Amino acid sequence: MSKGQQLKHANISFYDSRFGRENITRDVPESDFVKCKFRVELDPSSSVVEIGCGTANIILSLDVNEKVGLDISLVNLMLAKQRSSELMLVQADAEHIPFRPGIFDAIIIIDLLHHVPSPHSLIKETAGILKVGGKLFVYDASIDGVMPIIPLAMLIQKISERIGSRIEHFGPSLNEVTRWLTETGFKIVNISGEGSFIRYVNAVLTSFSKRINFSLPLRLPISAIDHKVARLLEKFPIKFKVVAVRTHKSYEN
Repeated sequence: MSKGQQLKHANISFYDSRFGRENITRDVPESDFVKCKFRVELDPSSSVVEIGCGTANIILSLDVNEKVGLDISLVNLMLAKQRSSELMLVQADAEHIPFRPGIFDAIIIIDLLHHVPSPHSLIKETAGILKVGGKLFVYDASIDGVMPIIPLAMLIQKISERIGSRIEHFGPSLNEVTRWLTETGFKIVNISGEGSFIRYVNAVLTSFSKRINFSLPLRLPISAIDHKVARLLEKFPIKFKVVAVRTHKSYEN
């Protein structure tokens, strides 16, 4: 089995497990997620798909005409179906999206790129199903944020894999995302980073303590450290968000 297949099977197993079901976000945001996170208002007549929808908390927050969710985990989709009958749900691999070309007005991808073997392939797939002038919204992890502590981050990753947790990578860099979008025929409206590697370490410690069912007292002092090195941390965002528009440039696989 290739590493890419291992990655997919590991993530399916994780989200289908009891731990995955209990720890994934299920609460629907009180406000429109796209409006709050990306400062963009979608037309109510829009057809929107969320790739890697999980239990559909994000897509359900939107007030649009057609809501479609795609996920590789059947358990996620079953939970999503229980929450709303208005959703169209599809089980599929995000790197092989089974929709007709140019049918969606907007695509949402939240915290998925760092779970797939080839994020570039996923970007290409979105270009194929998005209408010309349609919008792509991406919010994900970035390897830029862990570069100052890459040896420690890689060690944590190895330990996480050893104890049977999800196999994942750190996400693409902002430069990679910019290049992929441009090459695929997108015009970037906005791209920015947020968060810091300090928050990354704290998030990992919290997640690790949950997985071993043990409370770890160690936490990094976020507010104090972030304040002192705020300018430095801006160069190493742990998360990034992108708004891009599909242009008239022809799409090629």
